[in-house]
Amino acid sequence: MGMNDDELTPRELDDMRDRLRSASHRIRPAGSHRTAFIATSIAVVLVAALAVSVLTLTSLLGNVRPAPVASPTPSSTPTPIHTSPPTSTPPTVVADGDCDAMLSESDLAAIVGDVIPRWYDLEIGDPVPVGGLSCGWGRDWREITLVAVPLGAVPTHLRAPNAAEPCEPQTDCTAHTIAGNVWIAVDGPEPDEQRRILDVVNERLAPGVPVVPPPPAPQRWTMPTCGNIRAVIADTFGVPEAGEYIGDNHPRGAIWDVETANGLVSWCYGQIGERTDTWGNLVAEAVEVWTSPGATPLSDEELARAGGTIIDLPGAQIAAFVPGGRQTSGALTASRIYASTGSNTVIVDSWLDDLDQARDQASALAERLIAVLDAG
Repeated sequence: MGMNDDELTPRELDDMRDRLRSASHRIRPAGSHRTAFIATSIAVVLVAALAVSVLTLTSLLGNVRPAPVASPTPSSTPTPIHTSPPTSTPPTVVADGDCDAMLSESDLAAIVGDVIPRWYDLEIGDPVPVGGLSCGWGRDWREITLVAVPLGAVPTHLRAPNAAEPCEPQTDCTAHTIAGNVWIAVDGPEPDEQRRILDVVNERLAPGVPVVPPPPAPQRWTMPTCGNIRAVIADTFGVPEAGEYIGDNHPRGAIWDVETANGLVSWCYGQIGERTDTWGNLVAEAVEVWTSPGATPLSDEELARAGGTIIDLPGAQIAAFVPGGRQTSGALTASRIYASTGSNTVIVDSWLDDLDQARDQASALAERLIAVLDAG
């Protein structure tokens, strides 16, 4: 017998249905026990037929079984991963930017024999972008400047342990030395006073100080050439060409060399005409321009201490006018416009006697320079 021998043939199924049909026709109600018996008989026959069908289906499917269903794994709460933000060393300039930490007014008074207060002038060449510090003291005719910058920002030829520039008649001279990882220079006082100032600062900085230059200032200008500046001067004042400076009265020295080597400052002169001076001599009418990309802007208080009056200047975040004038000797000091965009500084000097004209002249050029340098 085969595996399908228990299966009923179609004829046998028809015969079974006929018998069931005939039997149902002969059934008469004869009480509850008779009805239960008949129902039970019919149910037995139906179950038997169903069993036969199941056996047939199983034989057709053979050994095919449903794929096992994976039981769901209980979910566990994920463990949070704590990641520390990337650490960065905060910017740190020499002596934390505190001039008194290098040389206080009392230190200076003990050296020069006079009390000279901190001096706030609209000088340019801020060494903070390289992690340095510049401090000044002044009163009447005395001016003293102390600069400290990381040794790595100093040109090789200026890294002598102790050096001094030759002092020329009626000019300031600079002495400089190395204190730990910092180059320090002092300009202004007498040579023996310079040496004593350097000794005090050297003692305080020699152990080494942490210096971390700040990141580049946003929207920092590209350092312009003097040719670029003269072109703006000529365009602003409507002259064919701004004449170059001829002479030796221009910025120079060790401190200037360090500042220019690091792209901290530039200077340019442009002649725009001629004028008659106090003594009736025909002299050049000119402007001077100082630019300092990345320089920290001065505060209102610092500008006020420098004798500046806050003014509105298009393109500038803060600007001030410092009037010049005639000294008792008859010499003319320049009127100055200071302007900062927040990330850059420009200073324009005008040598006109009329202060209103000088202010207007310097302001016009400063505004134009900011627009050109901002545009890149």
